Amino acid sequence: MSDLTLPTARAERDYLAERVDVLDKVGVLATLADDIHVTTDMVAAFYEVPIKTVQTIVQRNCGEIEEDGYRVVTRGAFEEAFNVKVTSSAPRIALYPRRAVLRVGMLLRDSGVARLVRTYLLDAEQNDHPAAAAELTEDEIVHRALQITSRKVKELEATVADMAPKVDAYERFIDGDGTYAIGAAAKILGRAQNRLFADLRNAGILIAKGSMKNTPYQRYMHHFEVKAHDFERSDGSTGTSYTTRVQPSGLAFIARKLGLSAVLDLEAVPA
Repeated sequence: MSDLTLPTARAERDYLAERVDVLDKVGVLATLADDIHVTTDMVAAFYEVPIKTVQTIVQRNCGEIEEDGYRVVTRGAFEEAFNVKVTSSAPRIALYPRRAVLRVGMLLRDSGVARLVRTYLLDAEQNDHPAAAAELTEDEIVHRALQITSRKVKELEATVADMAPKVDAYERFIDGDGTYAIGAAAKILGRAQNRLFADLRNAGILIAKGSMKNTPYQRYMHHFEVKAHDFERSDGSTGTSYTTRVQPSGLAFIARKLGLSAVLDLEAVPA
């Protein structure tokens, strides 16, 4: 078994990620009211390291830890879900299920608690599979790889099944040309249409004044589609009005720019 903290040990970490029982052997993990999730400061307290150290581990290994259920929610969503008031001014809160906490311990070098977690994991692995203490044969390597692959396939199947109704919801709003009206985008993002327009103007994404009001600035144009409509005025002269529509990529872009990623399932946004 290699050093679990190494980038090349991803397969071993995946294989051991279910052994969350090891956490109870090294200490008491304080959890939120649902007895499932913990926050970054709780993870840091458990491993006896600064909060910044945990944040650095997550940033460097975000894709891996997200597969364990790590997610970031808005402050309001957190307070509503857990019926607590956040005393800090943080606009978003990170949530870790026990599996993600264990993953942090497998990656965290400068923590005595994390080293103890890895020791218990390796001991448990060798007890379950004595041959792991010796060099693996090719057949054993293939067998282990198949076990990991089978588990990952099952996880992906479960993820697809969970995402299906979310994808359907987005597809109900998308038009035949593959774009969303601002009103439809607002519904998906949980905003009133007028508020979304205002937020986009305040964020410097849509033009605030003039004949091109509510159309995107050129640097953001690839996330939107602007349609021009000619019309005749009462005095017989003609003018042009513009309708701004949102590309699928624009949903994810807006969610990130406005801090709404927690209410938008980015995985389900059509590519």
